[in-house]
Amino acid sequence: MAQQDCPAPDAGTGTGTGTGIDANAKFVRVTEVRPDGFVAFDFAIGEPEIYVEMLLPRDAFAAFCKEQAVTLLEADPSADHSDFLWRLSDATRAAAGQKSTVTPSSDLPRRSI
Repeated sequence: MAQQDCPAPDAGTGTGTGTGIDANAKFVRVTEVRPDGFVAFDFAIGEPEIYVEMLLPRDAFAAFCKEQAVTLLEADPSADHSDFLWRLSDATRAAAGQKSTVTPSSDLPRRSI
């Protein structure tokens, strides 16, 4: 089977916007500073809405932010996503029998997958 190159998202597929993503724009949103000295945070490149959850010791977090030249984002207090926001850290806490920081609303319709 021959190897094929993937087309760019905006190269005629109809799914891209054609504006591209600025790979130099990097964002961090701190989600928790833990008592054990670790910092939990979201890290995004290009678009703050698409991120990965990360966890680093406080000193390593500071070095990471400096090296990556990040823009620090504040949490949006007006955005209440608690009805559908369930972070990986919440799932980990639930699996360990600990209380989650976010509780999904019990009145939401449930779907089986």
